[in-house]
Amino acid sequence: MHSIWRGRQAWLDLCIFFILNFHSYSTDLTLPFLIFSSLVLTAIKLTFARFLASGIDLEGICKPTPSYTGFIGLDEALCPLVDFFSVILKSPEGSSYLHYAFGIGLPLLLLPTFEAYRPHQSRILKYPALWFLLSQFITIGVAISLYWFAFIMVGSPQKSRNSSSKLYTQAEAEALVFGLIAGSVIPSVAMLMLDDHLIIALWQFYPIYLAVAESVHLFFRPSSRYPQSGFITLRVLFFAVFTLSSSIHISTIWPHINDWIQLKALLLPSITPLSSNIAAAFHYLDFLKWDITIGYSSTVLATLWFAENKKQLFAIAFWYTLAIPILGYGAAVTGVALWRNDFL
Repeated sequence: MHSIWRGRQAWLDLCIFFILNFHSYSTDLTLPFLIFSSLVLTAIKLTFARFLASGIDLEGICKPTPSYTGFIGLDEALCPLVDFFSVILKSPEGSSYLHYAFGIGLPLLLLPTFEAYRPHQSRILKYPALWFLLSQFITIGVAISLYWFAFIMVGSPQKSRNSSSKLYTQAEAEALVFGLIAGSVIPSVAMLMLDDHLIIALWQFYPIYLAVAESVHLFFRPSSRYPQSGFITLRVLFFAVFTLSSSIHISTIWPHINDWIQLKALLLPSITPLSSNIAAAFHYLDFLKWDITIGYSSTVLATLWFAENKKQLFAIAFWYTLAIPILGYGAAVTGVALWRNDFL
């Protein structure tokens, strides 16, 4: 409990600092650089550094290299990833958390994909599939932190304030929905249900499936033929993601609502490094928990830049203080996106 209290106190101190210095932090890049570079370093320390210290021999696991694609170099790169998810899926604790992480994880894809369609968006943000693909190899925590720093650096928070969501065409809205379902949801469900090494290997390329699905949909239903506003479709999508994420979070924590120790073990990563003597599955699971936690923490902090004034900044911070424990990270950030894009 003491560690959680310290975390809440740090969050409150950071919010107070933001509010008191709103006019300076909203335009200066020094603060976002310090925050997101710190998150990147923290992600590396708590995932890769800890994993290497655990002494798990990935090279030994991947000898001989299994054949997933028929390309030796690619199969060698895929093998550690396949082993990682395969071990987690075979562990009861790991499987439960992976189902939870996938269930609340859609907003991490939705927000960058939605921003990519924003009119006059920066080229570095127009291809979110590249960021998602990067996250498969350098972790979600590192890639998403870099994405949000780039988002702030190119002035996208200001663009989101000044451009209406009604400018998105119906074709773009449908492509976004189709891309998320065909490129992410279906492959993820297949991986969770089938627990097959080949399926896990193929899932690593879901960002490519997402991008291809969007492009194919726009080819057959281009914006030139369906230029009407996609506002209603996007509103339904965001509310659906909010409902899905919050439902999965609540259904996960409710059975353990009176058992803090069990709830902590289920959802929170270990503050201290795990012993090298315990099974690899627990190291993999702790890696995944830190990865998801840092990825969402960077997203939460980035959305503070959506505020136009101190009142809005305080409201967003207050919302997160209440919503994250009750509704979960996914629903909390989707709620801010619903407000920011006038979907409420």
